[in-house]
Amino acid sequence: MAPGAAEQARFAEVQYVDRKSSLAGIEHSAALRRNRREPLGGAAARAADWFSNTVDLNLFALEALDALSRADMEPGAGSDRIAPSRSPREAVASENENRHLSYEDFMRERPRNDPQGAALSDSAIEGLHCDHVRQLLNRLSEFDDGTEGDSADLDEESPEDPERAPNARSAQPGERRVDAAEFEKAVHAYARACASDGATGPLEVLRLRLWLMLLLYNARCAALPQGLSPTLDDQGWTRLAFRVLTAFFVGRQAPISRLVVDRAAGGIPADFLETWATVLWALDAIERHCPDTPAREGFLTYMGKLRLQIAAALRLDAADLEGPAFRDKWIGLERQLGARLG
Repeated sequence: MAPGAAEQARFAEVQYVDRKSSLAGIEHSAALRRNRREPLGGAAARAADWFSNTVDLNLFALEALDALSRADMEPGAGSDRIAPSRSPREAVASENENRHLSYEDFMRERPRNDPQGAALSDSAIEGLHCDHVRQLLNRLSEFDDGTEGDSADLDEESPEDPERAPNARSAQPGERRVDAAEFEKAVHAYARACASDGATGPLEVLRLRLWLMLLLYNARCAALPQGLSPTLDDQGWTRLAFRVLTAFFVGRQAPISRLVVDRAAGGIPADFLETWATVLWALDAIERHCPDTPAREGFLTYMGKLRLQIAAALRLDAADLEGPAFRDKWIGLERQLGARLG
């Protein structure tokens, strides 16, 4: 089936050996959510435009994500919108709690009848303004398998007007100096936010992915010779990425332990699997680029422990890791970010 063909279908029938059912209409819930997306103005509109047109990532991405998430949580934005975090006691007492499972319970109860890999559901942020962020991250880690239309689609998304892509020139070699101190400060703020109480949802999964892509995309490389160094000091990208991962996955109140998933999702939300692939790929990238210094052995020991904790928390099995959705994301990261990092 051609890409996007399923969403174009309007009616379906079930064919049996000796008969077939009546035609029935098809409801495309993801498309409906996108069409119901409220118009944006002000900071949120600028943020959406930036994510749609940028060819780079910098710290403004965090501010832009916050602007879009506020728009998603505005009163009257719709029942699909991301709800503000609540304390666990309030979450249990809420009627809405019946709609959600903890991530651990969801992974334990999810259907496992797909021999080709993880059974996926629609993205949990489909139709939200935050989906602009996911679209950019997917463009920056795209896997082109050579099928017809991939290149054309990317060309259509590439900005031609420099005024609509304010960050386009910053991707040129040598033109942007990354402020390592600002990155260190922002990572500390992220770690403090992760330690707060309350249920977490798809927004925080997206934020984790954005943080990892942000650090990897600002690492020192041929395309960004004045980027973050691969050192193990407090301002090296390897150490900063380690801290981001630790903040999300380690500790009794870590966000992963408070993550909830809609019971109706069925399979793993597509945006969750994209983030988990980025997490596991980032672990490999950190180890590959860890400098050969006296601190390396001790750091890699901690990395090994972190990898085990993350694997236990994600609860992915071999079918998930070997399935086409996960594999394509991994190959895309290798070909895009891996090649960029050298």
